[in-house]
Amino acid sequence: MSSEETTLTVHLKNGSVMKFKHPRASDKSNLVSRTREILEAGHLLVETGDRAIIIPYNSILFMETSPLPDVLPSNCIRGATIIS
Repeated sequence: MSSEETTLTVHLKNGSVMKFKHPRASDKSNLVSRTREILEAGHLLVETGDRAIIIPYNSILFMETSPLPDVLPSNCIRGATIIS
């Protein structure tokens, strides 16, 4: 994965995992508001070039993004370590 790409891993409640690779956000000025808008939508919408995938948030257990975004919302717990 290049430094200009981000991986989004979506863990679904049914145990399946979906991974998406996408270009890293270039406009950092509205990244927090864009993240908030995505979370308030009630579903995750992913465009893959040939189709759109809509995943309702009530089907998602959790999501991960890597590498860490340059900007995070103010309610983010920073510097955490996973211990279990």
